[in-house]
Amino acid sequence: MIKRLFGESLAILVTAVGLLGIIWSFNLAPVMLAACSLFVLAAGATILIVRYVQSKRPEFTIADLQKILKIHDAGGRRATFERRMTATSNVDGLKEVWYRNVAADGTIGNIKIDGQDPAAGDVVVQLGLTDIRKSFDAPLKNGQQISVNVSYELRDSFLKDSEALIHVVNYKTKRLRLTVEFPADRPFKRAVWTELYGGARPHTIAEFRAAQDNYRLEVEMEDPKRGGNYELRWEW
Repeated sequence: MIKRLFGESLAILVTAVGLLGIIWSFNLAPVMLAACSLFVLAAGATILIVRYVQSKRPEFTIADLQKILKIHDAGGRRATFERRMTATSNVDGLKEVWYRNVAADGTIGNIKIDGQDPAAGDVVVQLGLTDIRKSFDAPLKNGQQISVNVSYELRDSFLKDSEALIHVVNYKTKRLRLTVEFPADRPFKRAVWTELYGGARPHTIAEFRAAQDNYRLEVEMEDPKRGGNYELRWEW
């Protein structure tokens, strides 16, 4: 994004200088010469400001984000995770989306992007963290809507009596949904949904107590805070 903005800015400046050169090559009256020059400079400055403001916007806005965790055995050794996202591009030319710093207590495997095996270079593992890339067949246009599903298997990730599904809001999100499905022979006993934002103490959004059917835990929020850390923690 920065490289593209620099290239566009340089092109605008070169064009403005060229137009000024053409204007000054004519034998115009001083007042007309000054007016034309100011118009070119103002137009160039306006375009640069608009492009700069656009560059500060996030690449996309998430309309709906759902994270679904399914735990398949009582020991918490086998689980699958799916991330379903519907978003709108805020820029022209967006070619890819990255999911950065994917982590788990255990191991991550069998990664799928929209149900397909990732291509070479679409999954990068370093320092224990996994980055996943979704590339688009054609660059997106500003305002274009996309849907991306990423899924993977988790091994030995939920072995403790207290575990959690965590989400950090990196992009403006209109709706966030977190779902945990438990095995039939080990439902959750208690759960709490908390928000941590801006260095403040964790804020409890909701608590869930033991009930007759505790095999599915689901929470939903409109407009979660950007930069907020949301944790759905349970005891089982």
